[in-house]
Amino acid sequence: MVIYEFCRGVVMEIQQDTLIIFWLALALIMGVAEALSINLITVWFVVGALIAFLSNILGATLIVQAALFLVVSLIGCILFRPYVRRRLKQPVQEGDDLMIGRIAKVIEDIDPNKQTGRVRTADRITWMAISQDGSFIPAGSHVRVHGHDSIKLIVSRCSDDQGKELDEILANHSAPYMS
Repeated sequence: MVIYEFCRGVVMEIQQDTLIIFWLALALIMGVAEALSINLITVWFVVGALIAFLSNILGATLIVQAALFLVVSLIGCILFRPYVRRRLKQPVQEGDDLMIGRIAKVIEDIDPNKQTGRVRTADRITWMAISQDGSFIPAGSHVRVHGHDSIKLIVSRCSDDQGKELDEILANHSAPYMS
């Protein structure tokens, strides 16, 4: 009887240690899957796995851990996912439109074929950029911002006269602030 209790205790300890690794590994795998897909489904399984991990540390049984994982994950998917998706797809806010009409300097060729292009604005922020009409715009040119597509500015070429003030602003800032 003593040997049975000892063996049972050793097995339970190994099981608890294994479950700690299992829940952390599951959270990590689901986190990577969410980062790759960005569909707001697996993120809730990350939360569920972390709750199960915490319950394991607090001494909960395997059944309680699994139940917490499933309940938290499903509640997240069913209740919170629609709310978060709505918040992420809100219409453009007023502040986002502040870029429209501004002049920027092309610091990396805007090339629709290579899907490259970066511009720098007067506030020294570097943005990815795409040409409004799909044309190539060489580095050193000045462009006007017409809008944005996610994190890329939509721009068109403008005259160098319009960019002179921007050049002065960028020249007066010290180099460490420029990327």
